[in-house]
Amino acid sequence: MYGKIRTNQIEENKQFTYGIITDFDYVKSGAVVLKYKFLVRNKKYISKDGNLIKESNYKYFEGKHFPVVYSKKDPNKNYILIFPYAFKASGIPFPDSLAWVKQYEKW
Repeated sequence: MYGKIRTNQIEENKQFTYGIITDFDYVKSGAVVLKYKFLVRNKKYISKDGNLIKESNYKYFEGKHFPVVYSKKDPNKNYILIFPYAFKASGIPFPDSLAWVKQYEKW
């Protein structure tokens, strides 16, 4: 329920920027979540993506830029668009330029 409320708060005040993948956190054996940073009004925000990828695939994401959706009222409420299902859930067409990520989508 919290995730839906948080997403609704973002959607009501939706803004876009680009974030860069900077690091990862371990979540279970061999799986990681991606950490990213982005700027809003010259302030840096650091966040994590909720999607699991294999640790061995992190190298393909490090340093890459992806769209970030955030709340204009509170940029700490944000999510990054990497995989097709995230774009679809946000009502945004998946760009051809990110077709390469599809091979890493399935854990």
